[in-house]
Amino acid sequence: MSQRYWLDHVGLVAKNFDAAELAFRAFGFDLTPRSRHSAPLSPGAARELLGSSNCCAMLTQGYFEVAGLTD
Repeated sequence: MSQRYWLDHVGLVAKNFDAAELAFRAFGFDLTPRSRHSAPLSPGAARELLGSSNCCAMLTQGYFEVAGLTD
């Protein structure tokens, strides 16, 4: 029996996130709003911003992610 494997998503980590986001919008991608990454830096601690962000182009199956440093 053959198995099918699906690619969940493809990502691009950009050196200049702002420029990459603008470029992909100019290419015609309808990107999700920017999401700033956060996480607790120790167990039980409050979430802190990590200095990176992403936005995604949602496709029929999977998505394309644009990510990069923002802070």
